[in-house]
Amino acid sequence: MNTQTPSKSETPQANSEKTSRVGIFVFIIFIVTVMVTVNYFAKIPLREPDTPKISWGTDYEQGLALAKTEGKAILLCFTTTWCPPCNQMKKTTYHDAEVVALTKDKFISIMIDTDVQQSLAMQLNTSGVIPAFYLLNTEGTFVSQFTGYHTGEAFLKKLNSFLED
Repeated sequence: MNTQTPSKSETPQANSEKTSRVGIFVFIIFIVTVMVTVNYFAKIPLREPDTPKISWGTDYEQGLALAKTEGKAILLCFTTTWCPPCNQMKKTTYHDAEVVALTKDKFISIMIDTDVQQSLAMQLNTSGVIPAFYLLNTEGTFVSQFTGYHTGEAFLKKLNSFLED
């Protein structure tokens, strides 16, 4: 008959200590994850800052007419209220001082909410991706497009590249 005594690691006390160590480890990982997440979101503004921003129109036809009258290109933005990159740009990029100045001087800026203006969005936004930016000449003819989140600096590069062509 084999009567081995259980090793220390197999005793209930040892299992309890092992479980306790794992629990502490998991708790520490949880706390670190929470701290990193809070730190990340603390850097994102919760609302738009009180600085100048791009002056967006919402009437496409009126924007086309204004572009012809003023001899400006058109910056057409497709967005929604539920789009995280769109909302982040509303809080940051569209308040960048250089972006605001350039769009004011060189563009008629039109923002289309794809949920509100669905038929227009379906007619114009062939990519279906948001945020989407279409750049049109003064006659309203499509010239180029880009999509996705852009910092102020990256957004400026896109707009300036369009103006230089």
